[in-house]
Amino acid sequence: GGSASIAGGAGGTSGGSLSLSAGVTTSTNAGGSVSIDSGSGTATSSGAVTMKSANGGVAGSSGSITVETGSANSGVGGSIPLSVGSGSNGTGGSVSLVGGNNTHADGLTCEVVNMIAGSRASGNSCAMTVSSGLSTTGDGGATTIVSGSSTNFAGGKISMTGDAGNTSGGSASIAGGAGGTSGGSLSLSAGVTT
Repeated sequence: GGSASIAGGAGGTSGGSLSLSAGVTTSTNAGGSVSIDSGSGTATSSGAVTMKSANGGVAGSSGSITVETGSANSGVGGSIPLSVGSGSNGTGGSVSLVGGNNTHADGLTCEVVNMIAGSRASGNSCAMTVSSGLSTTGDGGATTIVSGSSTNFAGGKISMTGDAGNTSGGSASIAGGAGGTSGGSLSLSAGVTT
């Protein structure tokens, strides 16, 4: 089918912006939605959806990409589901969260990846769960946490800490899972020197 292109105009001082906004409602109904879908493929692959900011100039930074839901006065704040499709004959899709590299020869830092649960003004704060997949006919998926390696210096650290509290500090627990024939084992090993 024919292609469609929507672009902001070029400018000597700044390029033109592009805004996509759904309609606002003044009644009790919900506001309009914005949907961006790629084309489906009946015999081959479906189309891709790419969200990318442009590269920065010699003395500037590249643009950011912000995905944010609106707040709610009396209801629940909007969620951002990040999921990939399943595969009927092949494997399911993967999800990768990667911080930016520092490619400069004397670069001191690279970007980090932060996963933070929401806070609350009162009561318990929100929880965070990192879980592998469930299987009914085979073993459950593994969850692996590995720090970065280094060719010239020390490898990265892994820290698991219960944070401080006004009444009691948070606890940290590592346990093997329960099993019908035998429980899961727990192994802690110090590093080997080469």
